[in-house]
Formats: sequence, structure tokens, C-alpha cells
Amino acid sequence: MNEAKTKPKLINGIPVHGTIAVDKIDLREPIVEGATPQSLKVGSGSVVPGRTPGDIGNYVLASHRSLKFGRHYNRLDELEIGDSIRIETADRTFTYTVRSKTVVIPEDLSVLDQHPHERELTLITCDPIDTATHRLIVKAVMEEEQSPAPIEEI
Repeated sequence: MNEAKTKPKLINGIPVHGTIAVDKIDLREPIVEGATPQSLKVGSGSVVPGRTPGDIGNYVLASHRSLKFGRHYNRLDELEIGDSIRIETADRTFTYTVRSKTVVIPEDLSVLDQHPHERELTLITCDPIDTATHRLIVKAVMEEEQSPAPIEEI
């Protein structure tokens, strides 16, 4: 087995598990392990250990809402229902479609709940951008993969 492929790359000693990309808001940043102050300086942090993109359940990422335009989740509030979010890993790319955008109090942990029949992505950032009294939550769902149509014999 190729050992380089089994070990995640590191940025400042923090494991990187992939990239989040949202073309609509020109977002592209690394997905890093954990949602600590150190990891969130690097990119989007995976909030709940053991959850991975593409699996049934709720894959949760958090990032800062930087005051610098276009940095981290600064423009997350511009997303609308139907917009696409890509999660790129070393093995695959997963595309999620935004289904809701809400604002909650920081103590509302229901946004982390698992949904046993969906492949869900939750993005969390501070709101409003300057005082951060609440959290902006964007929920997206991955559509079930379509199998290719069978080839008809001639």
C-alpha cells in the first residue's frame, strides 16, 4: 500500500482531509481536522470526529467569517437554495445542493444532529460578521448517485 496516500497532508501540523469549493462565492479552502482556534486559522474544520463526506449522516464544517472579503466563510450568507457546494477528497468529489439557510444561537447544537437517511453537509460560521452573537447555518444535501443507463445491444 502507498504510505503517502494513507497519511493526510499537513498544514502547520494540522491534518488536511480535502477541500471545500463553492464557485458562486469564490470559496476554496482546505478542510482540516478539528474546529479549534488553530485549525480554523488554516481552513474549514471538521466539527464532529469520525464523520466523513459522502456517507449517510451529517458532515459538519465550521469556518471563520473573516472581515476580509472573500476569506473563509465571509460570503456564506450569499448562498441560496439550489446552489452547489463541492467537497473534494483525495479519492472523490462530492456535490451537495443547498436546501436551507438559517441563523441560530450558538447553544443550538441541533444543527449537528445525524439524519439516518440523508447525506447531509452543514456549514457553520459566525453571524453577524462583526459581533458574532449568532451562527449562520447552511444545510446542503447530496443527491443519491445515479447509476449509468444500461448500454443497449445492437
